Amino acid sequence: MPGNLRQNNVMSPEIALGKHIEIYRRMTREARLALALRLHALASLACEGAREGIRARNPALTEPELEARLRERLALLHRG
Repeated sequence: MPGNLRQNNVMSPEIALGKHIEIYRRMTREARLALALRLHALASLACEGAREGIRARNPALTEPELEARLRERLALLHRG
């Protein structure tokens, strides 16, 4: 096994995170900002899709209840 901690041609999460950080550090501020804005837009679309799915399965939910369900779903992802 080479010194880069790869096994079966699969990179460990720790190595992948380190690679991401290296790439981000080489990017200009403008490029990092542009990437952050694109990621935010994608996350917003994902949240809207999740809201639509929750609403389709629970049409009687109020807006606050819907947002609470969405927050619960997001919390599960973060605990993952």
